[in-house]
Amino acid sequence: MSEQTVLEVKNLAKLYGEFQLGPVSMMLEEGYVYVIMGRNGSGKTTLFRMLNAIVQPERGMLEWFPAAAAPVTEAPSGQNSRPAAPENRTPASAEVETLREKRRRIAYMPDELDIPDLGWSLRDWRDAVFPFFPAWDDACYRRLVGRYGLDDRKAMRKSSKGTKKLAAFIIALSQSPRVLVLDEPSAGLDPFSWKMMLEDLSAFMSAGDKTILMATHIIEEIRRLGDYLLFLENGKVHGPFEKDALSESWRTLWVSELPASAEALPGAAAVEKGTPHRLVTRSPGATREALEKLGIAVTDERPLEWDELFWHVVRNKGKDM
Repeated sequence: MSEQTVLEVKNLAKLYGEFQLGPVSMMLEEGYVYVIMGRNGSGKTTLFRMLNAIVQPERGMLEWFPAAAAPVTEAPSGQNSRPAAPENRTPASAEVETLREKRRRIAYMPDELDIPDLGWSLRDWRDAVFPFFPAWDDACYRRLVGRYGLDDRKAMRKSSKGTKKLAAFIIALSQSPRVLVLDEPSAGLDPFSWKMMLEDLSAFMSAGDKTILMATHIIEEIRRLGDYLLFLENGKVHGPFEKDALSESWRTLWVSELPASAEALPGAAAVEKGTPHRLVTRSPGATREALEKLGIAVTDERPLEWDELFWHVVRNKGKDM
């Protein structure tokens, strides 16, 4: 699998009143699904809007495809290719054009529908958007409209939240992007549409050269799609953590007795008294070894459920992780 960097962020920061997002530093590689998690108000939407040049940061740097040249693109079917750039183009204008070309490879699906007029239909939206994306795939657009059973001539203001989400999803996928940035993409969907969206996201990633950065609270989406996890808490990003490795490093141990200072055991993150007693550890080997030295046997061991794992990682961020 390619290890091309698709996004590099260094010390990105944005201040809103007393709340500061950042400084955020992270690097995303091609071919993976990155899931960012955080409580409401933690700054996920602000971060996504900065990544898509909708909100400007106070400081810091971000660059999409930092080692990539501007891509070769094709005009939509039935149109002529764009004219060649003038030979006397200045370096500044060439740099701006390169940035535009890079951003045409990124599709952003916001949490809230973002079109100029809810009186528009999905087809109106499509007509306004596609000229700006030379790789626009109208066959994909038509297929998805049919697959989700949408009437693309119906005004958006007459549509449900779920239908508006699907419309935004269709517009994003039809751009034939290299990167999908999705902010709570399935919020408001019925179970059937949700399942189809997961199928379409899996199909998008199947080529091996695509990348997804998504925010979600839905555990099953993380379980089925995620490769790496990032945690946003109090304006700070922690990670990315490789999902399966993170799952293996956090375990639940059951013991028949507890030492007097169980909370001080190496790796111990939580202790629950019961029959048997339950220990949550972020360092299973160290915790087992300490228990063995105390003559305490571990009677059972299992991975944490995903929702509990995420809670403990955020709660214990920075502690031997």
